[in-house]
Amino acid sequence: MKENKFNREWVKTFAIIFLAVLLVLTFFSNTIMNMSLPEVSTEYIQYGMIKTQVRGTGTVLAQDNYSVTTSATREVVKVAVKQGDEVKKGDVLFYLSEADSDELKTARDNYDNLNYDYNKLLIDSSTDKTLDAKKLELKQTQSDLEDTKAKLENFSELESKIEAAKAELKAAERAVTKKQNEITELEKDKAAVGYTPTEDEAVTGKKTDVTLEQYTAATKQLEAVESKIDDAKAALTELTAKTNTAKTNYDKVKREYDEINGKIETPLETLEEKIKTSDREIESLERDIKYLKQDVYANKHNDDLEKAYENFKDKQKAYKAAKASYDAILEDPESTDEQRAKALARYKSAQDSMDAAYIEYDNILTNKEETSSTLEKSLAEKETSLKYALEDNTKLKKNLNETRELDKQLKAKKTELEKAENTYNTANDASSAAQTVYDNATAEKELLEKQLQKTRNGYKYIVYKDYEDKIDAANDELDRLNDVKQERNDALNDLQSDSTDTEKGLKDQIKSYERQIVTIQNDIETALKDAGNTKKLNDLELEKKRKEIARAYEQVQKLEAEYTNTEIKSPVSGVIDSVSIASGQKTTPDQSLAEISLKDNGYKMTLTVSQEQAAKLRPGSPVEITSYIPYDSEITATLSAIKNDTANKGSRQKVLEFVISGDVTPNMSLSVSVGDKNASYDNTVPNTAIREDSDGKYILIVDSKSTPISTRYIAKRVNVTVVASDDTRSAITGDFQNYSYVVATSSKPINDKDQVKLVEN
Repeated sequence: MKENKFNREWVKTFAIIFLAVLLVLTFFSNTIMNMSLPEVSTEYIQYGMIKTQVRGTGTVLAQDNYSVTTSATREVVKVAVKQGDEVKKGDVLFYLSEADSDELKTARDNYDNLNYDYNKLLIDSSTDKTLDAKKLELKQTQSDLEDTKAKLENFSELESKIEAAKAELKAAERAVTKKQNEITELEKDKAAVGYTPTEDEAVTGKKTDVTLEQYTAATKQLEAVESKIDDAKAALTELTAKTNTAKTNYDKVKREYDEINGKIETPLETLEEKIKTSDREIESLERDIKYLKQDVYANKHNDDLEKAYENFKDKQKAYKAAKASYDAILEDPESTDEQRAKALARYKSAQDSMDAAYIEYDNILTNKEETSSTLEKSLAEKETSLKYALEDNTKLKKNLNETRELDKQLKAKKTELEKAENTYNTANDASSAAQTVYDNATAEKELLEKQLQKTRNGYKYIVYKDYEDKIDAANDELDRLNDVKQERNDALNDLQSDSTDTEKGLKDQIKSYERQIVTIQNDIETALKDAGNTKKLNDLELEKKRKEIARAYEQVQKLEAEYTNTEIKSPVSGVIDSVSIASGQKTTPDQSLAEISLKDNGYKMTLTVSQEQAAKLRPGSPVEITSYIPYDSEITATLSAIKNDTANKGSRQKVLEFVISGDVTPNMSLSVSVGDKNASYDNTVPNTAIREDSDGKYILIVDSKSTPISTRYIAKRVNVTVVASDDTRSAITGDFQNYSYVVATSSKPINDKDQVKLVEN
């Protein structure tokens, strides 16, 4: 019997031990597994707002632009407009410099040759003696024209004079520069003398002239005193060495004393008091932590949140029933207005009750979370403070023991320091006496040095004054050279003025002769017709020549306009959109100098948005101007088109095109809001919660499963339909419960039925 009883006890003990080991192993296996689980953050599937409007800011541009160009290469002297200026047709935009042109010269030569051929044909075709006078006048005018052109082409004598005047001006400028450099060098030499008037000289204005002999005698007197100083200095040096040795020993002992004293960070009495204070602080912190843990536990076991959630579920159920009833009555063709009104009132009342229940639940949840956060934060702070207080207490006690040992060493070193200080004071007294002897000799030297300085200053004044005389003479010569330079500059300006006037006169005379020739030609033709000799002329040939002359003249006029005209005028009315050239730069043929917005043709604007944002919009979607504009201004915008972003290849972005009207100007910044107003939805989730695979879009909600050891959290797939979305959230429908936990983010990829670990957001 005793053996059976022993066996039963042994089996019972073994079973208990086995179950305990199994329990421990299970616990640790769960702990290890939890460490490897994917960490997820969750949010409620909840009622919310979806922002469907797209916002952005763009730049207003004109629908049509006109590009101002020129076909000539010219230097821009002045830009008369800037971006934003309003111009009218004919307003000056740019001022250009005049320019010579081989093309213009060729055109003029061609025009002259055609005129000569025409006149020759005209004269040869007529034999009427009454025309001799006109013919002679024509030949004389042509001869005068050729002579004037020759004068213009051979206009070199005056140019030679100008070049000679330029050379003379440069020579004068070089002479001025040379003399200025000479004066600069003299000023440097004068400064190198180092002469400065003494105080007496500065006050009285009198200067003392000292000869070289006087200066030398004063120097020898000073040297005799310096020999005296050397003897006193030798004695001082010996005593100073002894003093320094004693001082070095004193400093060494003082450093050792200070080193020990420096290691004593806090007096013994202070350390002992600090340790008592630290003990009291630790006791207080431990008491506070105990009470805070009780408060945290009490806050976590709050039933108000669950009650509020159940109330919301009830109100939501009632809301859905009221909504279904209202929808059914609306679809019933036999329902009355009174029935519809009552159903609508019940539906609105249910909706208000649901919203109020949700607000109550959300407030309780928020308050609970805030309270928990505050308590946990306070607990963490107290625990951290206790940790640091314990560490400080340990350090203080260690420091107390070290300080007691250092205090013994400090007392011994203090005795040694007092002995070294007495030795140093004795040596220092002897050194001070020697210093007095040396100082007296030095004072005598300083007195002689002041006297020598006065003598030296008088000698420097003689040299300084010599340089001043040389500089004055050089400045007089510089003034004369500047006068010569100015005379030659004036002469050059006069010659250049004469050149400009003469050249202009010759050009005007050539144009006058050309007009006279045309007049005489017309007179000859008229006279020929009157004389009945028209038939003798080769009408066809003359007509051909006249057309050639007209075309040649048009070419000359065109090129003169391009190469002698100094203005570029606006061919249209509008607003300057951009200016692409500056003063001093040269134009190139067909270069765009400015862009003019034709404001009468309307304005446009573009915005670049994401593909998701564009999907919410369509041409004609409502557009609201959100920029600040004056109350008396009216600006409207219309979404005219949605296009691919062709400017960036491979981009998934879209470009919104708007037609702008109203009180706007080119390059104006305009902010708009496009699309329908924001809407409310029963079920919304963050965009990060929306997942997609080959079977479509879905979310992962979290189910909990309790075990004897812990609670497990399992991800569950739910297929959903996205009915609306904005930049942060999406409205969804699907087989899920309101206010279920949905996975917002995860530390690693997860799938349906995967176990996960919850983390705080």
